[in-house]
Amino acid sequence: MAKQNLYSRLHEVQQYIESKPRTQQETARYFGVDRQTAKRAIDRLSVYTNLSERREGRCIYYQIEKPRPLEFTALELATLILSKEAIISTGSGRIDSPFAESASTLLQKVRDHIPLSLRMRLDAFADVYGSAIIPAKDFSEHFNTIEMLVKAAIDGDLVRLRYANLTDGKVKVRRVAPYNVYFDPDGATLKMIGHDELRDSVIPFSIDHIKSIEILPEKFTKPKGHDLKTFLEKNCFNGIHGDPVTVRLKLTGVNIKIFAERSFHPSQKIVKNSVSAGSRASRRSADSMIVEMTVAGGRGLERFIQSWLPDIEVISPGHLREKICQTLISSTKSFS
Repeated sequence: MAKQNLYSRLHEVQQYIESKPRTQQETARYFGVDRQTAKRAIDRLSVYTNLSERREGRCIYYQIEKPRPLEFTALELATLILSKEAIISTGSGRIDSPFAESASTLLQKVRDHIPLSLRMRLDAFADVYGSAIIPAKDFSEHFNTIEMLVKAAIDGDLVRLRYANLTDGKVKVRRVAPYNVYFDPDGATLKMIGHDELRDSVIPFSIDHIKSIEILPEKFTKPKGHDLKTFLEKNCFNGIHGDPVTVRLKLTGVNIKIFAERSFHPSQKIVKNSVSAGSRASRRSADSMIVEMTVAGGRGLERFIQSWLPDIEVISPGHLREKICQTLISSTKSFS
């Protein structure tokens, strides 16, 4: 085996050391390389395996400890089931959807390597746990696009896209630095976050609107501190990208209980509970509640507010209050 090939064939080194403890000298002799090359391969292998060392005289023996049998808690098993259901939602639930198939085979591999008692419990959980997300789109035809985007993001390669605009459907060429590929539960869609040279900003792209993709020989560097979770919390709400805005909402009726029990955004907080004079409401209930959130503005926020009408009122900002009022007026006229 050539020296330069040993590093790229670590699985063979792993199998060799797994069979019995080996020294650097034995490893070098077996693969026909010098000891320095063998040492680099063993050092690299230690990053990915449970590699132990044992000294005997002047020799150091390396051994890979076999992993313990997989053990899962009940909550971890439930998480596996729910993860599978969520992943399948990125396709149509059909077996030819790449994510649905991969989710099923992944779960099957886990099932095959756990004790019988856990296997029976996993099968029982599969009959209990599920997902309320309705598969909206089948992404099987976009699997190659997804793979290329992920590879470019890992390698730091710019990509050239032919991308169909969501509003008018016009196809434009975009040069993008892909940062992340993520699942948006709003509509069960897959999206990519990246820096778009055309708009000189970091924006989301719907993967099913990418008509073609080409990986370019040019490199990019992801900004330090860029974190997908933080970015989405600040710039995306209800599936729509927008500039952050602080909104105050007055809730009445059943919405008071719902918003008190559920958090729709990490920034959500209760600002005020009000009980009107002469109200029979106890200290644990209120006639109205004001909540505040700092979320991405735009259609996503407007759509969210409209879904809670009529027991919700926009207190601020003024432009959003006016927009919702106009929507109410228009809908009232359409039914009159």
